[in-house]
This record gives sequence, structure tokens and C-alpha cells, in this order.
Amino acid sequence: MYQVVSIGIMLIIAMSGCGGTTGGTKPVSSTKQQTEVITASGGPAVSVTKRISYGKNSNVPEKVKAECTLDTKLPAYIRTFAAETDIAVNLKDGAVSKKAKGRVLNVEFSNVVGAGGGAWSGAKFVAVKGELFENGKKIGSFNGRRTSGGGFFGAYKGTCKILDRCVKALGKDIALWMIDPSMDAMIGEF
Repeated sequence: MYQVVSIGIMLIIAMSGCGGTTGGTKPVSSTKQQTEVITASGGPAVSVTKRISYGKNSNVPEKVKAECTLDTKLPAYIRTFAAETDIAVNLKDGAVSKKAKGRVLNVEFSNVVGAGGGAWSGAKFVAVKGELFENGKKIGSFNGRRTSGGGFFGAYKGTCKILDRCVKALGKDIALWMIDPSMDAMIGEF
């Protein structure tokens, strides 16, 4: 009896996740934006810093910052998924000024919860916020969040791998949002 219950709980944990890049991803909150993904013809190139900062009050565990490299993975995922929508993303060293010519995406981690111990220590989540500027004028902003218990076989994945699932899904959410940016958008799980 206890083994069956444990397996059932593990399957529930394993099946919950950030959605990754397969069917479970809810990329954006707008049906209009989801439809436009199919017909997107691209847009101006967007500059993004190669290393996303952790917000002043983000409470990210130091071990996560040091070991999980979420700060470099998120811009890489944004670039990968933006390419699928024909939007070019230029990753830049150092800070990218919002007053720069062209489009600039400023993103920061607003919160990361990721206790050590993989799925055994509970679900993990990543929250981000961002603003999109065009020639110095803000044309869009968002808050995004993704939570994961590790997906299939989550019990056998470490904390960094689980957080990576969240960051990857957020990279896709942000890329899709850039097709038709709006102010105060809620992306991901919102």
C-alpha cells in the first residue's frame, strides 16, 4: 500500500513541470500572441546582455547563483527561441543601455526558489521581470514565472537541472512575448 502511494506521488511530482519546450508550455497569456507565433515574420533585432542580473531583493540562494549558471542560460534560451520566430537576438557583453539605438531587452531575476536536494526538497520556481525599449522608449514590460517539480523522473534530477527547466520555459515565453510586446504582460504560469 505505501509503495503504491509513494509511486503515485512521485508520478505526480514527475509530471508537474515548467513545460520545457513541449506541449505543456503556456507561452503567453494572450490568445492573439499565441496565434501570431505561427504567422510571425520577425522584427527588429533585439540586444540582450549575456548575463542576466539577479534583482536587489531576489533572495536567490548563493549556491544557486554559483552552481546553476541561470544568469547565462536565460539569455541563451531567449536567443534560441527568438530565432524560431525570426527575431534576431544579439547577446552583448556588459550592460545594455535602454537608451541605445534599436531594440533593447532588459531582464532580471526577481525571485528564484531552489533549495538543494532536487525534487525531494520541494518544487522550484524562477520569476523574472523585463522591459523592452525601442530607441530609448519603453514599448513593453512583463513579469514571468515558471515552477517545476522536475518533470518525468524529477526525483532523480538535481536542483540546477530543475531550475534549468524553468529558465528554458521562460526563455520561450519571453521570445514569444517579443513578437507582440505589451505593457505589464504576465507570461508563463500567470
